[in-house]
Amino acid sequence: MRIIWFRLRTENNKRICLPISCNVFRELLDSIHDVLTFLCIFAPKSHIAPKAFTRLFMEFFGSISEDGPYDLIDVTADKVQFSIKVM
Repeated sequence: MRIIWFRLRTENNKRICLPISCNVFRELLDSIHDVLTFLCIFAPKSHIAPKAFTRLFMEFFGSISEDGPYDLIDVTADKVQFSIKVM
C-alpha cells in the first residue's frame, strides 16, 4: 500500500506531516470529480478545467507502481519547505 506524505516545515522548525493512503486520495479525487460533474449541469463551461485536472490526478495516482519512493514536489522558499512524497 502506497502512502502520500505531505510535509510542511516553517522557518522556526515547526513541522506538519500528513500521511494519506493512495487509495483514499484517489477516492477523494473521485468524489471531487463527481461533484464537479454535477456542477457542470448548472454551469457547463466553468468547471471543465478542474474536472479534467482531477481526472488527470486520478490516473496519475492509479499508475504509481511499487518500484520505489517518489519525490513529487520538494520546494523551499523564504525558509519554508513543502514536499510531497509517495512511499
